[in-house]
Amino acid sequence: MDPVPDGTRQGFATESVRRRRFLSALNWGLLGMGAIALISLPFYPELTLLSSIILGATLATFVAVRFLAERDHVREASILFVLLANSVFFAIFLVQASEIGISLALETQAPALMMMGLAVLSAGALVDPRAPFLIALLNSLLLGALVWKSSGAEPRFSIHVFWWLLALVAWLYERTLEESFGRLAAAQRDLEMLVDRRTRELRETVTRLSNAMAALQTTNHELDAFTSAVSHDLRAPVRSVLGFSDALYEEHASELSPPGIEHLTRVRNAGRRMNSLIEDLLHLSRVSRSEIQREEVDLGAVARQIIDELHRIEPERGLDYRAPERVKVIGDPRLLQVLLENLLGNAWKFTEPRGVARIELGETELESERVCFVRDNGVGFDMTYAEKLFRPFQRLHSVDEFEGTGIGLATAQRIVQRHGGRIWAESRTEEGASFFFTLQPDRRKEAPDYQE
Repeated sequence: MDPVPDGTRQGFATESVRRRRFLSALNWGLLGMGAIALISLPFYPELTLLSSIILGATLATFVAVRFLAERDHVREASILFVLLANSVFFAIFLVQASEIGISLALETQAPALMMMGLAVLSAGALVDPRAPFLIALLNSLLLGALVWKSSGAEPRFSIHVFWWLLALVAWLYERTLEESFGRLAAAQRDLEMLVDRRTRELRETVTRLSNAMAALQTTNHELDAFTSAVSHDLRAPVRSVLGFSDALYEEHASELSPPGIEHLTRVRNAGRRMNSLIEDLLHLSRVSRSEIQREEVDLGAVARQIIDELHRIEPERGLDYRAPERVKVIGDPRLLQVLLENLLGNAWKFTEPRGVARIELGETELESERVCFVRDNGVGFDMTYAEKLFRPFQRLHSVDEFEGTGIGLATAQRIVQRHGGRIWAESRTEEGASFFFTLQPDRRKEAPDYQE
């Protein structure tokens, strides 16, 4: 097992990159100082020795540091840079001191002293948090030796304090950086662990969902196949029952007693109802399996044809039909016609007790979502039982009141769901009903609860 955590290792890598970039910047800056010394040679001949020292030292430092850094010896290159740069700055100080006197140099050669202070700061940023103290001690010893050898006087105390204060600042800065990188590495390690855990949980969830979806699809296919097979297998015997009962009624009705005719009539009606159920089941099965072909459909034109056919069958009924000239949607034309046949057929059926059937097709906008609706002034229903509306074979009215198999709204819901939409109803008893549907998914919310 790796003894160094990934987050800590990455923190170390980040620190190494930071030191490498800082070293490169300082190295190029030192080389720039040599270039300035080279350019100034013709203008200041009296500083030829100083300029030559600066040029040679900076060039040697640049080459040596680059050589080590390119071979991934960043720490060694940093130590070499700090020592050579400090030596260069001290050489500058020596040259100037020899020209104008050491005592005066201590007071006037601030640039050289400041550069040696820069070496103190660079030691902490490049090498180690303890390195600035070592460089400050080295500078103090060098300066003390120089002053002692030249005049025997003690070196100025303020200069040493300046270096040691710089060393303390560099140490505090590096400690702060070290703690910050440590906290950052710990936080990154915790984050990586959290992400790993969440990723595993997400993968497990996706796997469970995939398995559940596969099982659901298998179940749906099996259910559709079972429904189709049972429906096809039942059609032949039911047709036989209907055919023979009709023949018996037509050819031998006179031979039957009134109770016998009544029983035969019940058999014929039950057979017709069974045949309707089988046809509706087959219809629902085909709706579930058919492939959707999406194109622009005018629901207004489709609805007008359906209403005209319903009214043609029962011309004696009054009708007040309202709809916009066009209701354009995107969907499967064949399935959307089945959807409207079921919704408008229900509206026509449940408005039969009314003197005039008022049926309306329209569209509206609910919370920035386009919604189509079919509304009527029929008998309505109690919203307490609204959850049964779209279940197969569930009815809110008895067969004696209104004919039907209870498959129509289940088929309508299946069509809407296959288009990625949702369908719901609102109604009051004896105050009509409104069926709302969308034909595209609304990702902001789930289907609303039934509202009374």
